[in-house]
Amino acid sequence: MNIYKSRIADLLRIASNGSGILPEGELHPDLVERLAQEASKSAGHTLNMCIRALDYCPPMDITFGDFLRAIITADSDLVQEDDRNYRLAFIDAFRKRGIYPEGIRTLSEDSLRYTDLDIGYIDKDEQIASTRLSAVIDPETQRLLGIIYKFLRGYGDVIKYITDRKEIYEKTRDYIAGKYVKEGEVIMGLHARIGVKFNNSNAFSQITGLAFVGHYADLGIRKSRRSTGPRFQIQNLRLVSRVGPGNRQVNQVVFSIAMHSTVKLDGDTPVFYEFPVPKKNEPYTHHEIPEGFVELSGGCTLIFDLDHLKLRYAVSKPLLETGAEGNPSINMTRLKRLVNFYQQNFANEFESYFSSPGQMNLEPFAFLHQH
Repeated sequence: MNIYKSRIADLLRIASNGSGILPEGELHPDLVERLAQEASKSAGHTLNMCIRALDYCPPMDITFGDFLRAIITADSDLVQEDDRNYRLAFIDAFRKRGIYPEGIRTLSEDSLRYTDLDIGYIDKDEQIASTRLSAVIDPETQRLLGIIYKFLRGYGDVIKYITDRKEIYEKTRDYIAGKYVKEGEVIMGLHARIGVKFNNSNAFSQITGLAFVGHYADLGIRKSRRSTGPRFQIQNLRLVSRVGPGNRQVNQVVFSIAMHSTVKLDGDTPVFYEFPVPKKNEPYTHHEIPEGFVELSGGCTLIFDLDHLKLRYAVSKPLLETGAEGNPSINMTRLKRLVNFYQQNFANEFESYFSSPGQMNLEPFAFLHQH
């Protein structure tokens, strides 16, 4: 509504001779048409901002705070000058409803925008320097990222001229899972490349928040059937090309990684389930989650910038956290929340204000739209 009001402010000044108060009676048809056009534009721009933000969301456990950060980051990438204060209108709407992203002290554009990792890569032909996370990203990791980046750039070159949705799906599937035929094209898939190159990479683990570490089995994570590292999934892979005001163009490749840990809490101590180690290329065997255990899921959305040749964002719901001694361990905050959910122990600030004793409000979103 604030976006719409700002767009029609000049029309109302003209129609009211500067008073801001419209005269009694019916409005002129031309004014009605212009007001309707501005309402349609406002709704369309708002919808586009929300749709663009989906590419900047973590692959699981999305909160309203995550979505606000995604809206601000996605719009900032495409529209550098927010002349009509769309982003401020979104921030103000979330603030009025008491929705604040976790870990954010102030609701400003700069604090809500995801950090630009600015991680370049190194290879034999060309070098793109990394200006951030220099203590985390070693030259070997940058070299491996260069291999992944070139693979993704090749995917973008193949997919960008295809318009048939079925063909896009089939090509994307080949680039994720790989394509191996006796004669013809051979593609080593993205899943295999990450599994081989980052199966024991502390740097990649810190970027994604996932257990690409040597002791992953001790964290309740299954072993991959095709590599020596942990089991994970590539949930999607897509090319994103957008054009903003002033013909500003953004070209990105986006994909998400998911990983799962089977664990239970004994007091405040995590106890991890030990899966049997599968043999290489052994057919998949489904294992039911044992009673008392839960499956904690972690994931990360990686956004590679094709225009500036770098890994720009890693939007994570971390499976791991770094302990006091610098060793990666299971994320206890997310684990306790999951266990509380399964045990129907929903004590939170919302309930303390708006629930009666013994009553649980499981749908605060509906509550927000009633008050």
